[in-house]
Amino acid sequence: MKYLFLAIILHINVATAQADAALNLFKQFNGSYDYTIIGNTHNFFDNWQTPQPTCEMTTQTNAVLNLLSNQNIKGAYIYWYGISDGNLAQNPTLNGNILVPDYTFVANIQNSASPIFYFSKTTDITTFIQQNGNGNYTLSNFDLNPFITPYCGNAIYFSGWHIVVVYENTILPVKQMNIYNGLRYVGNSTFISTDLPILNLNIIDTQNAKLTYVSLNGSPNEFIVEAIKLNNNVLSNSLNPANNPFNGTNSFTGSTTNWNQDIDTFDISQYVNIGDTQANITMNSGVLRFITNVITSIRSELPDATVALNTVSGQNVCNNRNLQVNYTVQNTNSNGNLPANIPVSFYADNVFLSTVSTPTPIPIGGVLPLQTTVNIPLSVSNTFNLRVVVDNAVSVTSTVAESNEGNNESS
Repeated sequence: MKYLFLAIILHINVATAQADAALNLFKQFNGSYDYTIIGNTHNFFDNWQTPQPTCEMTTQTNAVLNLLSNQNIKGAYIYWYGISDGNLAQNPTLNGNILVPDYTFVANIQNSASPIFYFSKTTDITTFIQQNGNGNYTLSNFDLNPFITPYCGNAIYFSGWHIVVVYENTILPVKQMNIYNGLRYVGNSTFISTDLPILNLNIIDTQNAKLTYVSLNGSPNEFIVEAIKLNNNVLSNSLNPANNPFNGTNSFTGSTTNWNQDIDTFDISQYVNIGDTQANITMNSGVLRFITNVITSIRSELPDATVALNTVSGQNVCNNRNLQVNYTVQNTNSNGNLPANIPVSFYADNVFLSTVSTPTPIPIGGVLPLQTTVNIPLSVSNTFNLRVVVDNAVSVTSTVAESNEGNNESS
């Protein structure tokens, strides 16, 4: 397994703002892709029942991956979560391999004087799942019971894990799949609703559009003003009533006893329209729920301009301030052609240098090598960061609609 780094992302605003990690776009796949999710809860019972069950969670569970032969794995991301701030004595293991997080998300449902923390961690295990394929996956050594005592009184304790597996199947239509992650809570006295806008769409077909979320602390026994909406339309299905979608169910296994963990998928095809450029997800609850993953899969057709700065020459010549920059403009993770005349701007730190335009269109999957000479003004110090930004014309930050507007820079 490959492990890269640990990044702590704790989103805390001032005053009465939520102290959690907002859901943000993590990965985007454009093409003939789909996904499945496997995982399990470590809760023995639904917390919200009378009499209240024993305050304890298991330390090991398993789940089975069973893909078809024409479903080729392109991405796999494991999440594990529960009570505490995530500073564990030891990391859990997946089939005996120690998991080291790429990201840790933390939420605090009370004020800073008496915090009550929850966490979610994630790491990329694509290579591991590609090598091991179908079969049983066991998450072990995940013991949060040493932290459980302060959580027993309010019955808001949970532990579990899941793996999002993205696969390519060439018989599928081209679509845009977005994976959002974080640790957003909803349902305390102040925050009974949260929105997640899905931006940068150009819907060409509504068929088979779907939405999946993974939420925690759901219950079939305790729910108040609860709903999930897409463009203000309430979603429901056979496993998830309109007024209780956070109810401990799993759409991929059909389980109705997935205690305190929801892995729910909804058909949203009737709530989006051809030509839509955005959509909005709203989650409501009067009881605390935690959302750690949202996945949307919609037939949307847009380019995605990215840029890679390859080489810079001339900086080693004394007093020379004319640098030759070799770079490539790409349209690789896309399902629409990138037109010509896309601006490419150069900066020394935040000082604007110049703008050029791409001379030709770039097809889906295409790469266009370019070379530009930039002059560094005397006002810029001898040490600076050279930045190149595509689809940027200084006063206009985007000139063409893209599937992902957040990946336009190289330095």
